[in-house]
Amino acid sequence: MVNSTLFAQKNADKIGESKHFEFFSNYWFNLHHFLYQEALMLKISDKTTLVPEELQSMSADQKSLLDKAISYYQSTWLEEDLRMSAYMTAFKHWITATQSKPSLVDIPDEFRVHCEELIKVSDLYAKIFWPKHQVSNELSLQTNLPLIKKIEADVVHRLSILTRAYWQESKIRVDISYYAKTSSRSLRNSPYTSIFPTHIVMNSRTSADIPGNWLELLFHEASHNLISSRSGFVGGTIMDVAKSLNKKSLRDQWHAYLFYLSGIVVKDEMENLGIPNYELYMKRNKVFSSYLPFLEQFLLPYIHEEVSLARATENIILNFK
Repeated sequence: MVNSTLFAQKNADKIGESKHFEFFSNYWFNLHHFLYQEALMLKISDKTTLVPEELQSMSADQKSLLDKAISYYQSTWLEEDLRMSAYMTAFKHWITATQSKPSLVDIPDEFRVHCEELIKVSDLYAKIFWPKHQVSNELSLQTNLPLIKKIEADVVHRLSILTRAYWQESKIRVDISYYAKTSSRSLRNSPYTSIFPTHIVMNSRTSADIPGNWLELLFHEASHNLISSRSGFVGGTIMDVAKSLNKKSLRDQWHAYLFYLSGIVVKDEMENLGIPNYELYMKRNKVFSSYLPFLEQFLLPYIHEEVSLARATENIILNFK
């Protein structure tokens, strides 16, 4: 029997859907990311994410309350990577699937202390920060959803063919957060994904500055279920070709492929809809920039079905400098 209360709770934060995705804007998850982002930025750069209007709107007591929550995150959670940490992944799944405003309920023991700290600052977040964050999340989706619906069938089909992998049958959950993932290595506010099942976190802050950027990154994150480092058609081909050449596969070669394959497919589909001159995320942001000339020379012919993936990979490994 389906738990109707849990079903209603799970869908309370749903703000849209398409054939292949369901989109959510969860209050507690956004609060969690907000505190993590502010804690990390203050620790690394000594710069706050808060704008003057937000700082001025808080009383001394409210500012003290926020400072304590940020200090808690700095001392407790900054060593836990939002994408890689087992704790953070479990916390993400639990809080987005079962919790919504106005209160946290049925908190597992492993999350209790963490949630108590969120509760302390919840009223402050709800009053000063959440309205802006929620509007931004909804605007990012409203801006991109019509285009997602137009191209998703073709993008999914092409990526499945290129990767020889099945797209997830159930709709992929996408939680939109004002802040997504920032690390000490890169202060860029970026989406991230966990798989089995695929669960994407997309950011709304700074993500829609360039038309097509949010769209490309959504399909990039969804492609993590299709391409992995050591298994599947793409990862396996890279390993097999490197072994046959008596060489090591290049560092993060699979991830460079993921960026390029998903980026080119989305770019092609946007051009089919009359949206020209889109520049790939990896090119615009110099991600895997050392790979790009070789991807353009050798992997693009694979995308155009002119050579095999094995031949393209062999050429990249032999020519990469």
